[in-house]
Amino acid sequence: MKVRHGFVSNSSSSSFLCDLCKHHEAGYDGDYGDFSYVVCENDHHICEGHKLDACAKKSVEEMLAILKGDIDNEEYTELEGASEEEIRSVYEEFLEEENWGREISAEQCPLCQLEAVEDRMLIDFLFMKMNTTREEYVKTLKSQFGTLENLEKFIKEGK
Repeated sequence: MKVRHGFVSNSSSSSFLCDLCKHHEAGYDGDYGDFSYVVCENDHHICEGHKLDACAKKSVEEMLAILKGDIDNEEYTELEGASEEEIRSVYEEFLEEENWGREISAEQCPLCQLEAVEDRMLIDFLFMKMNTTREEYVKTLKSQFGTLENLEKFIKEGK
């Protein structure tokens, strides 16, 4: 069976799968906005509700420094006397415009910020830390449990 992640299109039908929670939606002639999905600059496809607050980890000075390089001097001068809330609002608007609204920056992506980790990445990391491979571990599971039923029973019992 072929599994596709993110945006999948077949003629006029569209399907979306969240890389974080695995929630999926499908419909006809839709795009990310129709289904409340966003994609980060590193191609992680997530439900919009998982998006991180891009301003949470940034100081006002950091946001102003980023904005200074991307807005004209008159707008920047107006921001210098603005409240923290106004600066955060302009920064969020800047990120949305910069990323076309449906795309988000890596700093807004919980996967890029390791607020969450995809199962495949976690498994790869654990195999590396255990100094083994998937194939070697499958052999271990086969010799220890024999069948999927026995493995599931072991896991369910928590032993």
